[in-house]
Amino acid sequence: MSAYYVYLWLREDGTPYYVGKGRGRRGFLHSQHVVHRPVDNSRISILPMPDEDIALAYECYLIDFWGRKDLATGCLYNHTHGGDKPPVGLAKGKRSPEVCAKLSLLMVGKKHATGHVPSKEVREAWSKIRKGRPSPKGALGKHWKLSDATRARQSAAQKKRFAANAYVEYLG
Repeated sequence: MSAYYVYLWLREDGTPYYVGKGRGRRGFLHSQHVVHRPVDNSRISILPMPDEDIALAYECYLIDFWGRKDLATGCLYNHTHGGDKPPVGLAKGKRSPEVCAKLSLLMVGKKHATGHVPSKEVREAWSKIRKGRPSPKGALGKHWKLSDATRARQSAAQKKRFAANAYVEYLG
């Protein structure tokens, strides 16, 4: 069995709002997607494919069949026609000059993206504002203690998430 599949994220009425190609747990994760995944895993439809090329072709077919909202041709929130290998933005290695130029234009005026370090005066002002306030969770490191009830609640939630997604482990 191939590890590749096509997935559809479904609305409550059963119509798809996003189509993608994946392997492993990609169809069940929100990260690296522009669109939010369904909260309920029962609204994620997985269609196993024999290999990656067929998965890519079927992804394109489904996007063409259902149509894209950004082109006013259908109901999908996909921003590309599909068939990207690897998906746009996930390519490993060097970016093309065109992509670099687009990213450069997007970063114009965004100081955080250029490694900008605030002046000493600004940092001191921020420090004064924060004095006397409790540190955010995690900032206290080893001194942060969770109650037993909180630890039990977090453990139960994690086990529930794992159990709900355990059935996709066979996908790779």
